[in-house]
Amino acid sequence: MLNIILLLIFSSIAYIAYRLIPYITERYYKSQNKRMEKVAKELDQMFIFQERHRILALFMLTPLCLAVLGVVLFRHPLGLLVGLILGPILPKIFLKNMSILRRNKFQAQLVDGLMLLSSSLRAGLSLNQAFEVLAEEMPAPLNEEFALVIKENKMGVAFDDCLLHLRKRIPLEDLDLIATAVNIARETGGNLTEVFDQLVVTIRDKKKLEDRVRTLTVQG
Repeated sequence: MLNIILLLIFSSIAYIAYRLIPYITERYYKSQNKRMEKVAKELDQMFIFQERHRILALFMLTPLCLAVLGVVLFRHPLGLLVGLILGPILPKIFLKNMSILRRNKFQAQLVDGLMLLSSSLRAGLSLNQAFEVLAEEMPAPLNEEFALVIKENKMGVAFDDCLLHLRKRIPLEDLDLIATAVNIARETGGNLTEVFDQLVVTIRDKKKLEDRVRTLTVQG
């Protein structure tokens, strides 16, 4: 009788596992695919182009590798749990840090870019030509972003929309200020050279003020 009960129990467990494992596997694969698409889009925005299956492999293998590493290091089943928890989190943290570093680098190059635009306009170039010079002369990531602005504009996208797309890719207050000033100057016929010169002064003063506030905060 006991053997029959045990057989029924194990049979039930096996049947449940048989029904649940494909469902869990399918759900896991779909969630990883969704995450892969999001990560691929973020990497594309940073001009880091990777094949989709490599990104999927990274997100699927990282938890397993960290789980094995956790067991080896801690010599305890708890290490397996720690690895499985950290596995999906670490790639997100790494990606976020990459985005922040790229945005900070873009911001650091912005003043030099504005000065180059102003010089190009003084030399008699049009605004589009000045942006082309910017895309050729400045280093990444500034040249990559403005090269994309030029490419979109040549494909027929309105210049205002190109700047709007740039502001969405690089969410910076300074860039919002620049895009707004450029749009107003283009609509009202203002002197863009003076606008860029004034923006350079404004951004520098803003940075000095932020550094001053940061210093006082640390001292406090």
